[in-house]
Amino acid sequence: MSKFLITGGTGFVGQQIVQDLENNEKCESIIITTRQQDLDGKTQGKVTYVLWDPLKNAPIKQDLSSVTTVINLMGENISSGRWSEERKKRIYQSRIDGTKNLVSLVKESCPALKSFVSTSAIGIYTPNTDEVIDEDTKTSNDQFLSKVCTDWEATLSELSDSIRTVIIRVGVVLDSDGGAIAKMKIPFLLGVGGILGDGKQFMSWIHRKDLSKIYIEASLNSEMSGAYNGVAPQPVTNQTFTKVLGSVIKRPTIFPVPGFILKLIFGDMASILLDGHRVIPRKLNEQKFEFNFPDIRSAFQNIF
Repeated sequence: MSKFLITGGTGFVGQQIVQDLENNEKCESIIITTRQQDLDGKTQGKVTYVLWDPLKNAPIKQDLSSVTTVINLMGENISSGRWSEERKKRIYQSRIDGTKNLVSLVKESCPALKSFVSTSAIGIYTPNTDEVIDEDTKTSNDQFLSKVCTDWEATLSELSDSIRTVIIRVGVVLDSDGGAIAKMKIPFLLGVGGILGDGKQFMSWIHRKDLSKIYIEASLNSEMSGAYNGVAPQPVTNQTFTKVLGSVIKRPTIFPVPGFILKLIFGDMASILLDGHRVIPRKLNEQKFEFNFPDIRSAFQNIF
């Protein structure tokens, strides 16, 4: 039996992982939450919810001695509002300080721990190049997001050599009830969707079900270690993404949004929409990982 400790388990990606683990008879989960409404100590099937604030790093009530793997998805949503200096501070602290405290917690409380799977993002790579990016591509830390990712990944250095660590560098996550689709669905269905900026920027995306599969595989497969790009094997330009989406939902996509408008509306956060990364999952491909949705059309057909 594998026992998982999961942070961010009530979020968009975390909910899918928890659901998939519930369907695996050999897995149990403890979900760390900061929300009182998730009910401290509530057990639902093979899932137990425990209150713990990673920024306060208070002692945890739950017995974690049988935990064998950690999936770390913690962090404030980066796309829910403009990036004020205060918000940037919260985005940074929720990931770096929170993960440092999580690492300290599991070192003290999880003697059976075998693997620790943490999160990063493809924003760690230099954007807007024509280069095809894989896990060996040089990373950057000269922008806000790349700095966050670099420091976030570095927090795992405190784990002992006996604990296998994996980092998933996540792209744009797609599914029907959250992530990027939730924000663009209504304007596209109304026929007022369109390309962002010049549409030439690459979007490295992943269906949520495939991303959940990657996290679980990384947790249980002893051959996986280091950084993996959590993206589908076929990145597309924003223009292609937009046209295929319009084709699947049978709506026009004739209303482009100029880059300067996005910068006026979102400020620095517009970089999420305008910066492109042509990322491929080379290491997953080498391991013959089977994507359920390897191309953007199949992903949209499932979602819609």
